Amino acid sequence: MKVSAILYDDRIEYANSRNQGIITGSEGPSPMELLLMSVAGCSGLTLESLLERDGYAPDKLELAVEGKISEKAPRRFTEIHISYDIQCEGLDKEAFEKYLKITERVCPVVQSLSATIHLSYALNEQK
Repeated sequence: MKVSAILYDDRIEYANSRNQGIITGSEGPSPMELLLMSVAGCSGLTLESLLERDGYAPDKLELAVEGKISEKAPRRFTEIHISYDIQCEGLDKEAFEKYLKITERVCPVVQSLSATIHLSYALNEQK
């Protein structure tokens, strides 16, 4: 896997090996936010794939990801928390918890980060 980044005065252009990309700037997501978006996207796709593999079709699957950044150098995420808002007929909270643990174990992005970052998750938190 390979990506590229070209930095200009006020923006960064990212592209993958298929030349599909995004442009960020002062108004767009920062690289740290893009990392959290990657956690959200990969975790969501992994969970959805696991559910669909077992014959479930989520009516709703939304994720919110928050990261805590160290105050001292080196500045990095020290904690990441994933909040899942899921509605899926036929699955209770206990079953969802099982799927979330499997998701955490097999999601490539989460596994790439979890060796050094405390990762937690919540299911259908009250807002």
